[in-house]
Amino acid sequence: MKQLKTNLFLFEIYTGFFPLLTALAAAHTMSPNEYLIWGIPSEELAIPAGAVITEAVLTIHDIVPAKARIYVHLLDNPTEGVQRDTGSGSGDIFAGYGVSVTGAFSNKGKWVCRLSQNNNKKSTIWTIFPNPYKVKLADGSTVSLSSSLLELTDYIGNGSGFGFGLNFKDICTFTQITLDVTAKTYLGDYQVQTFSFRISDLYSYNESSGKWEYSAEAEPADWEQNDEPSLPVTIKSVQVAAGNGVGQDSLTVSGSFAAAPNLLQVPSIETSVVSLTDGAEIYTEECGYKWDKTKNQFVWTRKIAKNQPGGITSLKFDFAKCTFAMTLSKTNLTGLSCPIRFEWDFGDTVYYGEADESIVNGKQRIPIRLMRNYRDEVRISKAAAKHGKTAGTDQVSITGEIAVADVAGTDLTALPVSITWGAQTFTIPEGSFTKAAKGNVYSCLNVPAAEGGLVSCKIDLDKCIFSVILKNAVLDLVPGTAADANLQIGRAAD
Repeated sequence: MKQLKTNLFLFEIYTGFFPLLTALAAAHTMSPNEYLIWGIPSEELAIPAGAVITEAVLTIHDIVPAKARIYVHLLDNPTEGVQRDTGSGSGDIFAGYGVSVTGAFSNKGKWVCRLSQNNNKKSTIWTIFPNPYKVKLADGSTVSLSSSLLELTDYIGNGSGFGFGLNFKDICTFTQITLDVTAKTYLGDYQVQTFSFRISDLYSYNESSGKWEYSAEAEPADWEQNDEPSLPVTIKSVQVAAGNGVGQDSLTVSGSFAAAPNLLQVPSIETSVVSLTDGAEIYTEECGYKWDKTKNQFVWTRKIAKNQPGGITSLKFDFAKCTFAMTLSKTNLTGLSCPIRFEWDFGDTVYYGEADESIVNGKQRIPIRLMRNYRDEVRISKAAAKHGKTAGTDQVSITGEIAVADVAGTDLTALPVSITWGAQTFTIPEGSFTKAAKGNVYSCLNVPAAEGGLVSCKIDLDKCIFSVILKNAVLDLVPGTAADANLQIGRAAD
C-alpha cells in the first residue's frame, strides 16, 4: 500500500490513556479522529496448497457506544506492529489506501466485519478473477468468494504483509481486537481450519521503551484444527417458500453437529441468514431461550400475532442428540439465493453451516420471487420448437420465471423484449405491450417481431412468471439438437 506520511508510534503511554490491548479485559479509550494500523507479516498466515480462505472476521470487543462511527480498511503492506496516531478533518484518513470494508454492531457489544460480506462489484480484483468466483470444496460444497476475500488472499500472497486501518470518528472504548481467518480445503481430505490473531497475544508492552513490541514467541497463526469459537454444523434440510407479498416468506432448516461445549451461561442466541452470492445478510434476530434441563435442550418458540411482523417462531438446539432445527415465518427474505450460510452466535461460540441448491428445497430451485425488487433474473422452465409444414410456419414456445430489480420502475409498455432461440433473436418492439388494470401484468398478442414471425407474450412481474409463443417464423432448426432459449427486457438477449 502507499505509505501514510505521518509520525506513527507503537502505543506510547501518555496521561489519560491505558496501555492498549493488554491481556486484561480493561477498557481502552480512543478519541475522535484517532486511528490504529495493525500490520501482520504474511508468513504468519501461510495457507497450505489445496486450501482457500473462505472467511475473515475482524471483531472489536465490548465497544461503547454501540453506534460509534468507524472507518475500516483492509491494507496491503502496512508496517509490522500496532501503530496509533491522530488524523485531521472529518473524513476517512485511509481514503485511497487499501480496500474499504464495513461491519455491523451486534447486540452482544461487538463490532463485527466479515470479509465474505464485503463484495464490491466494481473492485479491480474482478479484472483478474471471474465474477462471481466460485470454488468447489473437498466436501462437495461450493463457496463464492467476495472481492474482499480475494484481495486479502492477494495481499497475503505478495509476501509484503497485510493488516487493517481503523479510523475512529467518535470517542469510544473497547477491550480487544481480534482477527479470525477461516480456510477450507478444496483438495484432499476436507478440513475447516483457522488462523486466530489477538493483538494482546501478538504484542507486549515494553516498560523500558514505553512501546508495544511484536512477540514472535506468541505464534498465534498455527495451522491447526478449528475448535472454538467457530464450530461447523451439517445442514441436512432447508425449505424456502416465497409468500405472495413482502414479509410473507418462510424458511426451515435442520441438521446436526458434532461438538457441544458448555453454553449454559449464554443469555441469548443470535441467528443470521446470509446469501453468499453477494454476501448480503438477509435476516438476523436475537432470541432468548428456555433451557430444558431434563432433555438438555435450548428451546425458543413464539406465536406471531395477527398483522405483526414475523420472525423466528421456533429454534431448538438439542445438545443430547446434537441436532438443531429452526423455523422462520412471515419474514422478508428478499435477496436470498444459494448458497446460504447460517450462523448461530452463542456469544464466544458460533455454530455455522452452508447449504447450496443440492440441499435447499430438494429438487426444486429456491423461489425466484425472492429476487423480485432485488436483481434481474430469468429462468427457463420449458422451451420447445417445431417446424411448420411450409416455409415460414415454424413455432417456438417458452415458459419460465422472471424477476426484475425494480418492478415499479419497469414499464413494459415502453420497452422492447427480446426472445432468443439458439443463435436467433426475435424482438418485440417497444409499445407492443399493454398493462392489465391491476398489478404489474403485461401482455401482447400476435405482434410482428422485428426479425419476422408473430409473438404472443404474457409477463407477470408480480407472480414472476412469463410465457411466449412465436409462430410463423423461420427457425434454424437442426433435427435432434437442442437450442438455448432466453428472454430479455430492454435489449437484445445474450
